[in-house]
Amino acid sequence: MTKLEKINAVREFHARLQAEKVQGSTGVMGKLCDFAVRDFVMAQGVRKADDVRCRRSGKTDWSIRIAGKLVKGETKTNQGEWKVPCARISADDIFPGMDYVVYTAEVDNITEENLPDMMFVFTREQFIKLLTVTGRKGLESSLRYNAKRGTVGIQAWSVYNKKTAKWVSARLNKYYDFLEENEIPTLRDWVEAVRG
Repeated sequence: MTKLEKINAVREFHARLQAEKVQGSTGVMGKLCDFAVRDFVMAQGVRKADDVRCRRSGKTDWSIRIAGKLVKGETKTNQGEWKVPCARISADDIFPGMDYVVYTAEVDNITEENLPDMMFVFTREQFIKLLTVTGRKGLESSLRYNAKRGTVGIQAWSVYNKKTAKWVSARLNKYYDFLEENEIPTLRDWVEAVRG
């Protein structure tokens, strides 16, 4: 893919996302992050037109070689959803086969320029632990099952309390505490570390 072809493919992708946004889609930022993370992680960026789009559920979002070993990653944002085999959710249902999860709980201020500093890289095990410790009653209370779609999604990190007319962010505070306590790297720091 030439530089001009990539520019045109990215421009077309952004136009599709803008059209979805106008139609009221709530998944636009997740799709943008899916592409932008893949482009940032890959040593030479995306090199084919097929890479300038969001991956289908169940497909690997990105993969790279670290010290000769191929590792796979999933990109998720905020309340991202994924397919699960049944309503009973366990740790086994959280991105099986993935080595890493690139994630952010807040997407309101993300742009392609600041994305590497606002998204964080978890091992799959760290991500499961994050969901477990931030849920009021453990892992299952951090997730919600959508029977109609057969998907599970992450519960909202902040909720609006109508009685007090304020946002309650106790769970979001736990998220940031987890990042700090476990020294979870930003996407930029992680990529710099694995590339040496």
